[in-house]
Amino acid sequence: MCQVLSDTKAEKLSSHYDMAEMYKNRHRFFGIVVVLVTAIVGTSVFASLGKSPESWIQIFTGFLSIAAVVLSSLQTFLGFSEYQSQHKASAAGYGSCRRDLELLIMKFPEATGKSGEAGTMELELIKKSLDDLDKASPTIPDKIWASYANEKNI
Repeated sequence: MCQVLSDTKAEKLSSHYDMAEMYKNRHRFFGIVVVLVTAIVGTSVFASLGKSPESWIQIFTGFLSIAAVVLSSLQTFLGFSEYQSQHKASAAGYGSCRRDLELLIMKFPEATGKSGEAGTMELELIKKSLDDLDKASPTIPDKIWASYANEKNI
């Protein structure tokens, strides 16, 4: 019984770390794009000081300026860094529970989880921790979970 729980939570642990990494990369990508676009806009504005640039340059600079505002707003609204933190905290929680399960297996290798048996009380506490963690953890999208399951042969 402990081994099944341990394997299942190991999969959740890995998938939450994978999701945290994905959101970190998305946050960085948006950040880099915003920095590049705002740098281009700033350079264009300084280059046009004292000159009367062509109308297409003014329109393009205006478009880039609007794009920079939209992208930075999206970066904040989408909250990739927040999702990253939530998935990382969930993964850490599953890691802690997995270590607790591994310790329990070492302490009570013959345990089956039957009522009154040595180790059953500790197992129930770990199960409660896992249930609480499942409720508090962000959802892993079905598409990503299926891809992960296929990759890991779950």
